[in-house]
Amino acid sequence: MYVADLGNQRIAHLWGDGTFLGEIGGPADLGGAELAGAGGVAFSAATGQTYVADSDHNRVLVYGAEGSLQGRWGAGAGDGAPGSGPGAFDHPDALAVAPSGNVYVADTGNDRVVELSPAGAAIGEWGSKGTADGRFRSPTGIAVDAAGDVYVVDSEDNRVEVFEADGRFLARWGLRGTAPGELSQPSAIAVDCNGDVYVADTNNNRVERFDPAAPHASGCLAPGGWPPPLNVAPVLRVSVPRTAGVLARRALALEVSCQRGCTILVTATLSPIARRGAVKLVAVARPLPPALPGHVRLSIGPAALSRLRSELRRHTVMTARVTVSPSDRSTSALSFLSTSAEISSGDQARPKSSTRTGSLPLPAITIALAPAKSPAWPSCTMCTTPAR
Repeated sequence: MYVADLGNQRIAHLWGDGTFLGEIGGPADLGGAELAGAGGVAFSAATGQTYVADSDHNRVLVYGAEGSLQGRWGAGAGDGAPGSGPGAFDHPDALAVAPSGNVYVADTGNDRVVELSPAGAAIGEWGSKGTADGRFRSPTGIAVDAAGDVYVVDSEDNRVEVFEADGRFLARWGLRGTAPGELSQPSAIAVDCNGDVYVADTNNNRVERFDPAAPHASGCLAPGGWPPPLNVAPVLRVSVPRTAGVLARRALALEVSCQRGCTILVTATLSPIARRGAVKLVAVARPLPPALPGHVRLSIGPAALSRLRSELRRHTVMTARVTVSPSDRSTSALSFLSTSAEISSGDQARPKSSTRTGSLPLPAITIALAPAKSPAWPSCTMCTTPAR
C-alpha cells in the first residue's frame, strides 16, 4: 500500500496490515528528488515502479522497486517548470497505471488528461476547460479499470467522466448536491477488483461507491490467497504493572501487547545489583490478540529463589533483563523473528530490521524497572526492582 502523505511531503509504503516499510520524499530544494504537494501515487505491479505526482514541482517522479529515483517527467526534463506542451504538466494532482503499463496523469492546471508510455514518452492527451462532455474544470483524480477504461474526477463540475483508453468519451455521472449519487468537489477515485468505483466526495465528507452498468473486474483474491503478514517483527509494548515484592510472589509479572497480534516467547534473568551472576526465570510462550495487553508471569524456581535470597542478603534491589521474541500468527509455533530494539516502560519499540532465524530469540532487551518509592517510571537502560 502506498499513501500520499501530503502534509509531510512524502509517500509512505505500508503493508496491508499497517506495517511501515519505508518512505519516499520529504520537503527540500526544488532541484532534487524531494516532493512538494505530492498528493498522487500509483504503482506498477509489472515493473515494481512507483509513480508520484509531484504537483507543486509540475512533474512526475518515477522510483524503482528499491526506492531509487529513476526518472523525472515534465517540462525541462522535470526541472519544476510548468508547461502545456506534450509531456509537460501544470500542477498534476493524480495518476494511474493501466493494464498496458501506460501512465495516465490528471494534469489539473491544464484541465486535461495526459497519456504516457512506461518510458515517459507522450502518447496522447485529451480535454480542455469546460463543462461539455470530455472537458474538465480541475480534474483531480484518475483511475483505470481492468479493461483499460479511464475514470476521471472532474472536481469543479462535481462529476465523474469515463473514457476509453484512447480518450473517446463513454459516460459521465454526478451533479452538485448531498443526496446519494450527488457530489461536492470530489477529489479522488479508485476502482476495486470487482470493478466498483469509489469516489472521495470531499465537501460532503464521505466516500460514495458506484456500480458501473458494465463493470470490468480484475478478479479478487479469496481471503486465503491474501499475502501473509510480512517477515518483520511487530511493534511491542511492554510494561511492569507491579515492581515490588518480586521474590515474595516468586514471579516477575509483565504486560505485553502486540500491535498486530502475534505469539511471543518471553525469557528473563534476575541478578542482584553489584553482584556477578544471574538466575533464569521460567520462560513463557503465549499468543496475543491485536493491540490488547496480555499478562505474562515469569516464575522463579525454588533453586533460583534460594540463590537470589542468598546473594541479596541485606540488599533490596536487583536487575531484570528480559527478552521478548515475537512470532507472526501465520508462522508455526516457536518460529520467531530476530530483530534489534530497545524497550523502556510504556514506550513502543520499532524494530530496525528483521530476518527469519528459526527459533533464535531476540537479543536481550532491558526493561526499565522502577524503584519502590518512585511514582514515575525512570528512563534508563539498566534500572532496578525491589526484591522484597
